[in-house]
Amino acid sequence: MAHFDAFIAANRSKPVKPNLRPQERKAIGSLRRNPDITIRPADKGGALTILNTADYIKEVESQLSNQVFYRTLTQNPVKLLTHQVDLLCRNISASSTAKVREFIPIQPKLGTFYTLPKIHKLPTLIASSLPTP
Repeated sequence: MAHFDAFIAANRSKPVKPNLRPQERKAIGSLRRNPDITIRPADKGGALTILNTADYIKEVESQLSNQVFYRTLTQNPVKLLTHQVDLLCRNISASSTAKVREFIPIQPKLGTFYTLPKIHKLPTLIASSLPTP
């Protein structure tokens, strides 16, 4: 850990060189603040996508309505799941319990649902939106 702290201390004072010109940084900020578009990472390739927010919401609602993969919960499952994990921890050896507890969040919360645009399907999406002869 001392090596890591030394590395941080040695590199803390170095000024960060911007990799964007001021007008590019301003343009990105403008895009981020625009409520009509949604910026998401793509599902593959490390790319970013910019989508019409209404289309993004429609896609999310479409995915969530698929009851094969999703169902509506009647209550927040975090307390029940936390209790079950706690019971499992009690059943393991005392030497392992402390190690396991390090990885259990103190105040767990539900994850955030979002969808990643599938850019590898883009040619199909473009072709399907073109008028047929």
